[in-house]
Amino acid sequence: MRRCRVSVSVRVFLAAAVASALLSGCKSDSEPSTGPKPQSESSGPPLVLPSLADGKNCPVSIERRVTPEFDPALGDGPVYPVGIPHGLLEFIYPTVKTQLWYPSAWGGQKVLWVAEPSYTGPILIRGGRIDAPGRLGFGDQSVPDWKMSFPAGEAVVNDGWRQFPSYTRLKAPGCYAYQIDGDGFRTLIVFEAAVFADLG
Repeated sequence: MRRCRVSVSVRVFLAAAVASALLSGCKSDSEPSTGPKPQSESSGPPLVLPSLADGKNCPVSIERRVTPEFDPALGDGPVYPVGIPHGLLEFIYPTVKTQLWYPSAWGGQKVLWVAEPSYTGPILIRGGRIDAPGRLGFGDQSVPDWKMSFPAGEAVVNDGWRQFPSYTRLKAPGCYAYQIDGDGFRTLIVFEAAVFADLG
């Protein structure tokens, strides 16, 4: 599958990042448990995702640097995912023994969520695959949660930016979308997921 936006620097960036990315979701005695926990069930507005026609490229959201404090983020805000370079999220699949969720039918990858200083309200994040049937989950359990929520005004703060460490869970490559709902806004962020081609 090809993406709408392709940069010649994508592979260079990923090559530099692959060593640390491969360790995402790995078991560690020192792994912090910061950030609010994902939720299996919560009230909220309906999940309404677009549908991508067969043969169409994945229309990944625009990447931009929203603050020098973090790596580039996707979307228009006020809440953004960080750690999906150029709209491509690579994950290990099948799962391996060093991962928190092993054994599981779901792979995953770390994703940091950040919120602009101007937005201090609650956040609800859900998602799914848009080019074929498929779910998108969250958390570090064997069976992921389908919703993730963050309360108003509670998180690690960096120069006014709230930040929420998390895991995005999936089990197939494809085109996916997050739906982010908050007080007075809803935004969609589209990304492509791919399995790491070389784990050696």
